[in-house]
Amino acid sequence: MSTGDLDPRERPESGPPGPNPEPEHAGTREQAWERLRSALGLSSWRSQALAGVLCALLGFAFVAQIQQTEESGLSQLSETELVRVLDDIDDRNARLESEASQLSRDEQELESGSNQREAARQQARDRVEALSILAGTVAVTGPGIVATIDGSAGVVTAANLVTFVQELRDAGAEAIDINGTRVVVDTYFTESEDGRLRVAGADLSRPITITAIGEPDTMATAMRIPGGVADTIEQRGGTFTVETHDAVDIDSVVAPAEGEDGDDGDGG
Repeated sequence: MSTGDLDPRERPESGPPGPNPEPEHAGTREQAWERLRSALGLSSWRSQALAGVLCALLGFAFVAQIQQTEESGLSQLSETELVRVLDDIDDRNARLESEASQLSRDEQELESGSNQREAARQQARDRVEALSILAGTVAVTGPGIVATIDGSAGVVTAANLVTFVQELRDAGAEAIDINGTRVVVDTYFTESEDGRLRVAGADLSRPITITAIGEPDTMATAMRIPGGVADTIEQRGGTFTVETHDAVDIDSVVAPAEGEDGDDGDGG
């Protein structure tokens, strides 16, 4: 007998549903676990996002609190206290400006003092060099002239040579050499009994060559003034020539006096 042939009175009565009825489309157990994991994952992401928002709001509130504290710190001061704060700031600025000005003055004084010391040292070096040239203790090179005098005995005298040297010095000669002898302030000229000329005790051979360092054109012009040494020598039948040069060398120097360095003498 089939079920459809049962008498309605004989069919089992369907009871009320249980406490946890299974849904019609509940699916398998694995599908249920998958839905549960998805729900938990979504909840975790939302929790992280919420935590980030809360941290940002907390940081903003903290900064705002600091700014409010700083502003309220000044806003709560009285007028007298604010004036005192401003005066203190002005005093600090004044002290800093004063210190900056003093440091600037110190720097300028140091630079000025250094420049003055360097200028003094340079002047001293220049003075030593000039004195050495005048004393004839160093060789020297520079622009100048070379003059040549020639003539028979008696045409050129010792007095003529003294005048010649004086004319050169008046024209600005810094160094003078005559036939290889350096002429300085204590150089002397003499004549022997037979008419030979001597400079600082050494015989002068002819022609006499005079080399001088200084402004070439000025010295050459001074040698040719009417009535000067050159004019006098030529009137006596002698010859005089002068040439200007951009550079001439004077290598002769004055030898130290005997006993000056302590090697000679009796040791007294």
